[in-house]
Amino acid sequence: GVRAANNAFYAALNQMFVGNITPMEPDIPLEDIERNLMIGSPEEIADKLGLYYEQSIDEMQLNFSFGTPHGEIMNSIEDFMTRVVPQFR
Repeated sequence: GVRAANNAFYAALNQMFVGNITPMEPDIPLEDIERNLMIGSPEEIADKLGLYYEQSIDEMQLNFSFGTPHGEIMNSIEDFMTRVVPQFR
């Protein structure tokens, strides 16, 4: 449950400070993770965001940097702002 996930998270976080990171196996099916993360083409992202927009959710925090090089992050942000955001104005 939530307590076990929380304990596992902090155990992994503690390992970061001693240099040992142990990968955790997700207890969520990969299909659910893929469906719920905002990963994909601009069209796929717009479709996913549209589900939230239809429910009047108009604010969301997105993270573009999961260890990605800076140039790729900037390209992703530019694509998002020019190809996704205009669909919701």
